[in-house]
Formats: sequence, structure tokens, C-alpha cells
Amino acid sequence: MKKTNSKSKIPREMLVALGIIVLSMLPFLHDIITERGEGVRSWIPVIGIQDILTDKDGGIMGFSTYRIFLYQFFQNLLIFISLIGWYIAAKGKRYRFVLWVPMLQAGYTLLIQILNARTTVYSKPDVRFIITIVISIIIVLNYFRNRRKKLNNEQNQQNSF
Repeated sequence: MKKTNSKSKIPREMLVALGIIVLSMLPFLHDIITERGEGVRSWIPVIGIQDILTDKDGGIMGFSTYRIFLYQFFQNLLIFISLIGWYIAAKGKRYRFVLWVPMLQAGYTLLIQILNARTTVYSKPDVRFIITIVISIIIVLNYFRNRRKKLNNEQNQQNSF
């Protein structure tokens, strides 16, 4: 029996497929929002976001144009959301715990971009590499520690019978 959304009667697989299609279009929103060489399209309401993001040098959060900023932001957001989706879909898989490494790295990249910290030490390749290694080691050690606890608990329960 296929699972459906109780309100819409649309099969869950169709909703997932629609979500994947919408996510895959995310990086191209910059083409909808901005016009190459002209800035924001005329039909987009002016709510001041571009002004808020513009720094004193005229760049947008460290990027030369709003269009490039949006493309990079949506690309990174796509990666982050996709990894979260993969993590959710991998429930019950032995490799699931490892997905935390790219999820955290993608989240870190988004955070660096949102905080306009691309030119800081936190965005340098060597710092990011060290952070990835440290996160990887912590996640792997935590996984094996939890697995050992689980196996010990199962063994204790079997011995108690």
C-alpha cells in the first residue's frame, strides 16, 4: 500500500519527486530574480534586501554582484538540503552517520557566506580541512562508542535470560 498525504491524496513518492525537481531548480533562481548586467528584475518587489547585503565597497556579501551572490547561495543551499534529505532517506543504513561530515561542512559553508566571512581565517582551505578532519574523527569515534554501548546492552539482555 502506498503512503499518501491525508489532505491531498497525492502519493508520497510524487511529493518527493516534486521536491527533488524544485530543489534542482534552486540554483537557477538567480536567473529569475536578476537580469544579467542589469541587476534585479523590474517586477521583483524592492524590499531592501540587496541594500542590506551591499557592503561599503559596493559588493554583495563579498561577491561582485547580487546575481553571483544568489547563484552561490542557492547552490550551497541545494547541497545542504540535499544532504539532509539523503540523511533522512538513509535511515537504517550503516553509512548514515558519515553523512554528518558533508552536512556539517555544507552548513559551515552556508554560514560563512551568510556571515560574509569569506575573507576571514574561517574560510581558508587549511582551516576548513582541519575542521573537516576533526569533525570526521569526532563523528566516527562517537558512532563506534554508541555502537559498542548498544552491543553491550544487547549482550547484557541476552545474558540476563
